[in-house]
Amino acid sequence: MKSFRFKAQKAWTKTNFCEGQKVLRSVQKYIVENAKEICDVCSLDSGKHLVEAMLGEILTTCEKIRCINSN
Repeated sequence: MKSFRFKAQKAWTKTNFCEGQKVLRSVQKYIVENAKEICDVCSLDSGKHLVEAMLGEILTTCEKIRCINSN
């Protein structure tokens, strides 16, 4: 796993800001499309209620991506 992360990081450092924005948009799209499943796993893992997982994980992450991409 460590090797994969190193390769991914190395590749990521070669991307420009526009390419990074595209990647983040695709990550955000995936998060939104799979929000229920992500919240279910988060709830099982942390004991959060589904609403807390939605507010604390999904919305927070999407907002961070939105702020990064607004530059």
